Amino acid sequence: MPPVLGGVYPDEVIRTDTLVEREDQIRVLENEVADTATRGSLVLVSGDAGFGKTSLVKVLTKRLDHRYRVLIASCEPVGIPAAFAPLYELFDKLPDDLRRDIISGSGRTPVYSGMLDLIKNDRIVMVLEDVHWSDEATLGLVRYLGRRIEATNSCLIVTYRSEELDLNPPLRLVVADLGPAALRIELPALTKAGVERMAHGVDIDPDALHNATLGNPFFVEQVIRHPDLALPPTVQNAVLASAGQLPSDALEILYAVALSPEGIDLALAEALHPDAGEFLDLALQRRLIEISHGRVACRHELIRESLARAIPASMSRRLHRSLLAFLEETGGALRISPAARITASVPATPGKP
Repeated sequence: MPPVLGGVYPDEVIRTDTLVEREDQIRVLENEVADTATRGSLVLVSGDAGFGKTSLVKVLTKRLDHRYRVLIASCEPVGIPAAFAPLYELFDKLPDDLRRDIISGSGRTPVYSGMLDLIKNDRIVMVLEDVHWSDEATLGLVRYLGRRIEATNSCLIVTYRSEELDLNPPLRLVVADLGPAALRIELPALTKAGVERMAHGVDIDPDALHNATLGNPFFVEQVIRHPDLALPPTVQNAVLASAGQLPSDALEILYAVALSPEGIDLALAEALHPDAGEFLDLALQRRLIEISHGRVACRHELIRESLARAIPASMSRRLHRSLLAFLEETGGALRISPAARITASVPATPGKP
């Protein structure tokens, strides 16, 4: 990827207490919290990974005064989470009897009713983050409280990744069930003007930065923070963490797509595996690729570069041969990325593909 940054980055450019193009969403949240003087409310905050859901919540809670009691808990991507796993993060702020009910595993009903009593008896802003990683009992709690929140003077804010909604049927059902009772806030990507605001004071082409990131605030910030790197490690780690949740065969198709900056023919991608169509759907849901006019390509250059650099050498050679064989049969043309071309040209170790 051509460098999009030049010059020296001044540390003060990125201000952690200021969120670009999120002023309207923060104002809506502040109004919802203020309205808890007369009624409780449920807010569902969604957005792609890196779009600033956690940052939004942090800015909101920092602005709240002594009238509000703030409880923040997060779900984690562990293998099999314990029932009510995020509530353990709040243990020192919960009543003794509620803590005992959570630990004892005596059932969901006592915990549900105990949490409802908690938000009824105080003016609470409770945040449950990343519920796409939630255990089933916590999702049930969200549904239970969401249906009854209006009769309280508290605000329940629930965050989740938009791309996980179609991959998580239990979450989708809860969101659909609470739809009529909830205020929904969907965080959008940054516009070119927003990227330019974030990069103010930095020697950078905002159009190039926007094209390389598609306005993902996390990617934009990381590129600005690492002016000497074409691909910040934090960005590559985030991309590979998402791609790593795909089946291994699906990941191989994704690698094939990443070999070319312009993407590959959809027919070629489908020829790589009998279940390629299903695998491509999974990659689409994770916002890793786009399909248009018969071609499959990575959504933006930072995703493509992250994947291309992670392709094992032996797999790169094999995929390279598959691409060339397809092109010879179809008479097509394809531009392979320089990194992939170098990898593909390395001689194979004897006895290995």
